[in-house]
Amino acid sequence: MNGNTNGINSETNSPASNSILRSSRSASLSFEPFQSPRTPPSFIQDLSSSPPSNSSIGPHAAFVLLAEFDIDTGSGLKHQYPRPTGTSEHMLADLMLPDGAHDRTEDWTVFFLNQTPRLTIENDLSTSKEEILITDPDKPDESETHLSPKKSSILNDPSTPNLDSKKPDHDDDDDEKNDDLETNESKLLYVISLVRTKKDNTVRRGAICKAMAVCSPHPYIQIFKPILLLALEDYFVNPSIDCLAKLYDALNTMDISGMPRLSHFERMILRCSERPDMFEEKFSFPTLDSSEVSPHFASNRNSHANLGSLSSPPLPSSASMNKRLSGPLSPHPQPMPSSSSFILSNPLVSHALVSNPSSSSTAPKRPKDTHFYDTKINYSGKSIPVRIPLQTFPEEVGEYSLIQLVQTFSSPNALNYNGPLHPHLHTSGVLTHPIILLFNALVTQKRIMFLGHGLPAGVVAQMVLAACALGSGCGGVLEGYARRAFPYSNLTIYEDFKAVPGYIAGVTNPIFELHTEAWDVFCNIETGKITISKDITMSSQPMRSFSPIPPERSLTEMTLTTGVASTNLANSTTKSDSVDHSFMDDIISAITSHLGEPIIRARFTDYVSRFVRVASRWEEDHLGTSSIAPNTKLFTIPSTYLNTNTLEEKIEMLGSGPVFADEVLMKRELSANSARIEGWRETRSYQLHCQRRARGTNTNFGFDAHHQLSRLRMSQRISEVEVQAMHEVLVAKVQTHQEIIEILSYAPHYLGGLSPFTYGLFHSSEIIRSLCVEFIRRIESHPTGQKFFQGLNTFHKLAYQRLAHYMYKRISGSFLVNSNTNTNTNGNSNGVLSNYGSPNLLQQSQMGNGTGGGGNEYEVQDQSEVMEQSLFDKRHSGSYVIFED
Repeated sequence: MNGNTNGINSETNSPASNSILRSSRSASLSFEPFQSPRTPPSFIQDLSSSPPSNSSIGPHAAFVLLAEFDIDTGSGLKHQYPRPTGTSEHMLADLMLPDGAHDRTEDWTVFFLNQTPRLTIENDLSTSKEEILITDPDKPDESETHLSPKKSSILNDPSTPNLDSKKPDHDDDDDEKNDDLETNESKLLYVISLVRTKKDNTVRRGAICKAMAVCSPHPYIQIFKPILLLALEDYFVNPSIDCLAKLYDALNTMDISGMPRLSHFERMILRCSERPDMFEEKFSFPTLDSSEVSPHFASNRNSHANLGSLSSPPLPSSASMNKRLSGPLSPHPQPMPSSSSFILSNPLVSHALVSNPSSSSTAPKRPKDTHFYDTKINYSGKSIPVRIPLQTFPEEVGEYSLIQLVQTFSSPNALNYNGPLHPHLHTSGVLTHPIILLFNALVTQKRIMFLGHGLPAGVVAQMVLAACALGSGCGGVLEGYARRAFPYSNLTIYEDFKAVPGYIAGVTNPIFELHTEAWDVFCNIETGKITISKDITMSSQPMRSFSPIPPERSLTEMTLTTGVASTNLANSTTKSDSVDHSFMDDIISAITSHLGEPIIRARFTDYVSRFVRVASRWEEDHLGTSSIAPNTKLFTIPSTYLNTNTLEEKIEMLGSGPVFADEVLMKRELSANSARIEGWRETRSYQLHCQRRARGTNTNFGFDAHHQLSRLRMSQRISEVEVQAMHEVLVAKVQTHQEIIEILSYAPHYLGGLSPFTYGLFHSSEIIRSLCVEFIRRIESHPTGQKFFQGLNTFHKLAYQRLAHYMYKRISGSFLVNSNTNTNTNGNSNGVLSNYGSPNLLQQSQMGNGTGGGGNEYEVQDQSEVMEQSLFDKRHSGSYVIFED
C-alpha cells in the first residue's frame, strides 16, 4: 500500500488491502456542519490535567573536574568541584587526557562513573530520592527553592528556618526509574571531557595541555559542549578553581522546569516523526473553561461492555436524533475549508489546546521543533542556547550516528574470515553481514573492543555509543548496555573493564589488538574490519535443532496454503534466503537514498523489537512458555460464537504474539534467530527485560495491540469474523490519551502510518465499515492522531470522509444537502466535516427503545427496513462508495 515513503520495508509488503478491497467510486460532497455539544474527550482531560515536570531530581552537574598534563609527573587531576569524587585521581586524569592528545588542538572523551569499584564515587548523591528545599515562612505561596551546593554549610546551622527534606512532588520518568532495576547498583554518572592543547614556547615541550570535564546524571551530555569550550578557555586565561565554581553554578541554574515529560510511547512517536509540531500541546497547558463544557462525556468505556447489537445496529429516526442534539442544524452553514485540503479539525481540540486570545501575550510560545526543549545557560554574562533532546531514552548517551557505524563496517571485506565461526555470531554462516555479526555479539554479551589508532578519542567514543544503541534498539527495547560500555578506555583501567562481562570498550592504543584473550570481537575503525578472536569461548550448551511445534490453526489460517515444497530453508546459505541480509539491504539502500538518522534509528528499533517477539515464539516452541513477550495465540472462533456478546469474550478470540506472512517465512526467521536467542537468554540484558515485563508497565491494554496491527499490515487473508472482532475491541478499548498514543506508536509513517486501519473502510461488511469509521474518528479527534491522519493518502481520506458523512446522514436526518459540490460565495468548496465532538457514532446507532412514563425518546426502525434502506442508499446515492456484494 501507499505510505511506505522511505523505501524501507521492515515487514513483508502486505496484500491485505487487495484481500478486502472491493470496488469504489469517488464523488464530490457538500454538507452542513454537524452541531454537537462541546464535550471534552478523555484525552483532552488527560492533557490538561498533567502539568509539566522537571525530569531530573539531582543537579544537572554533579562534579566539575580539571586535569593537566605535566612533563615530569604525567597526567594529574588538578581540581575537583564542589568536592572530591572519591575515585582514583590518576584514573580520572588518564580518562580526561586521552592518548595522543598533544597531537591535536582539541579532542573529546566520554566515560562513566559508578561503573566499577574503582570508578564509584563516595557518598553517591545521584541515588538519593530526596531534595533539600527551603521555604520562606513569610511567602508560603511561593515555590520552594533548591539549596545551592555552595551554601551547604547552612545545613549545620540550627537557626535556619523551615529547612525540610522532602520527597519531590513529581515522579521520575518511567524510563529513568527502569534505568537501574537492582537497588544495589548506583545510577551512572555520565562524564564528557574537553581536552585542548595550546602552543606556548615559554614552557617545556612548547605546549600546554589541559582538560575540563562535567559529570552529569543526564545521558544527553552533548548539551554541555558549548559551555565547556568557553569555560576551558577562561581557565587558560585565569587558572583558578573559581572558573570551575562559575561553571558549576551556571550549569545547575539551567531551567528545565517547563520541559515536558514524555512517556515511552510518546518518545517512540516523536523519534519516528519529522514533524516539528508533534506533541506541541505538551509545551503549554491551558485549562478548559468549565462553563463552556457539556457535563456529559460522549464516549464511555462501560458502554462497550455488550457488543452483541453490533451485528444489526438499529438506527434512530431523524426526528428523535434532532431532539438529541444540543441545537438545530444551521440553516446558513459557515464557510468551510476545501475538501481538497483534508484538514478535518476538531473544534474541541482547538478549544482546549489553543490559548485564549486575551491571554496570548502571557502564554508560552510554541517551540520551533518539539524534538527539543530550548533553554539557556547564563555564563559570564553570556546567554548560551541549549537544546535538550526529548526523543531519547536513558540507554542513549551523548551523540552517536548509526549511519556512520553502518558505513564504517559494511564493506565486502569487513569480516576477517581467518577466525573461527561462532554459532552465536555467524547466524548466516560466512555470509553473515558485519553489522548483523556486531548485533549478535552485542545481544549475546560478547566482549567487544573498538580500536581507533590515530583517530580522535571522540570518534572512538561515538562508535561505542552507537554500538550500544544498536544492541538496545536505540534504548527503546533492551537495557543494560550503557552500564557495560566504556566509550574511551586505556591501559590504566584495563583491569577494571575486563572484569565486566560483555564489556564494550573503545581504545586508541593498538597494543590491545595483539591480546586476543582480552576480547571476543575486535572492530578496527580505521580499516573497517571485524575480527573474531581465536580464543573466543564457544557455547557451553549444545545448539537445539529447529523443530517448531505450530499451534492449532484457526479458521482464518486454514485457508492459507503455501504450496512450497518441504525444503530445508534453515540450512540455506544463499544471500536471498537470509532475513538479516534483506534487512541490511534495506538499511543500506535507505542510507544511499540520504534518509536521515532518525529513520535509521527507528528501523533498528523495529528490528530489535521484532527479535524479542520472535524470541518469545522460540521459547514457546522449545520451553512451552515465555515471559518476555505475549505468547503466541491464533485467532479462534469459539463454539458459542453466536452468543459472544461481552468485550471480554471478544478479546479472548483475538490472537497474540509475532505475526508471520506464512509458514515458510516463519521457519526461516525462527531458524535465523535460533542461535542468538540461545545466547541472549544467558545475558544480563535478558534478565532485565524479564524483570521489566514482570512489572507489567509495557502496555496499556489487556490484549496484544501490536499483533492486531501486524495482522492488518502483513497477513494475506483475514476472515470477516476476525476483522470485525478486532475493530470492535479497538473501538471499545482505545479511548484515553495513553491508549491512543500506544496505538499510534505501532504505526510509524515509514510503515504506512494509519493505512492498515483504513483497509476496513473498503470491506464488504457495513458493520466493519462503521467500526472502522468510528475508530478513525477517535484517532483523528486526538491532537497527535490528527497529525497521523493528515499523513494518509487522498484515497483513504476521501473514503473515510464519505463514510463519515453517510453515517451522520443516517443519524441526524437531513444532514447531507446534496451529492454535488456546493461552492459558497467565497469560492470555497464545502467538503470537510469539522465537528467530531458528538456522541459515539456506534452508540447512537445502537440506541434502542426508551422506557418510562415519558414514552420513547428514540424512534427505532425495523431492522429489515434499515438494511433495505442501507442497500438502496449504497447502490443509488451518488455521495457514497458503492460496494457490490
